[in-house]
Amino acid sequence: MNLVLAVATALCLGTGGVWAQTPAEQFELARNAFHYQDYERVIALLTPLLEPEPTLPSKEQVLQAREWLGASYWWKGEKVQFRQQYTRLLQEDPDFQLDPFFYPPEMVQELEDLRNQLIELKVITLARKDPVEPSVVIVRTVKLNDPWVNVLPFGGGQFAQRRYGKGALFLSSQLLCLGANGGSWLYMYLANPTGSARTAALSTMYAGIGTFAAMYLWGVVDAFVGFEREQVIEEKEERTPGGEAGNRNGSLLRKEVDSGGDSASIRSVLPLAIPGGGFGLGLTLSF
Repeated sequence: MNLVLAVATALCLGTGGVWAQTPAEQFELARNAFHYQDYERVIALLTPLLEPEPTLPSKEQVLQAREWLGASYWWKGEKVQFRQQYTRLLQEDPDFQLDPFFYPPEMVQELEDLRNQLIELKVITLARKDPVEPSVVIVRTVKLNDPWVNVLPFGGGQFAQRRYGKGALFLSSQLLCLGANGGSWLYMYLANPTGSARTAALSTMYAGIGTFAAMYLWGVVDAFVGFEREQVIEEKEERTPGGEAGNRNGSLLRKEVDSGGDSASIRSVLPLAIPGGGFGLGLTLSF
């Protein structure tokens, strides 16, 4: 008699241990069983959590449990139960997709076939997606200026920056200084003057080269002060069509590469908001 009571007590305690598990704990046990491909145990653990009504605390866990349970039925060859579970899953989430990295193509295809059947029977309706609207972008062509051009004499930096007035000033003044220096040297070489004439020629020669050096340094400093790394060459507005290249808001990302041209340039596209909320962005580099 005592032995019978002991066995009964042990069975009750053992059963009570299972009953004491919370739905969340059973869910985690089912996760581990699914990862170890123990589909019998997955079915045993998840069925009471979903039938007759879900007892899991969150919708995400309910959907995940139906995914595991339906997949377990599929691998067990029980296609009727597979369709039942995924029908209920699609009713709760019509856009649900199986990850083809984890599931075989046959299962993924059967889910798609089931989805199409449910849509035809009007059991589920896919979420309506807003039409893709065209995007408006501002295309700005920008030239990348080389900073080393600023050290060129004769207003090279100013001409590169399209400051033609100052470029002409440095060009003419430096040419004039070099002309005075070279002319004085040539006069002394050919005429071989003496006295005050020689002194005047020497003064003019040194003044010419000194003034040239001063004008050159001034031009370099001025060129670096006014230097801009990017120089806008052209700016225009473009409208890009919607479609596969656009996202849900109608935005479009385009990248073009142009290998032509002698100078480095960059075409940057600035986003411009449109009524539909879309914007475009593009980038082109050329060297």
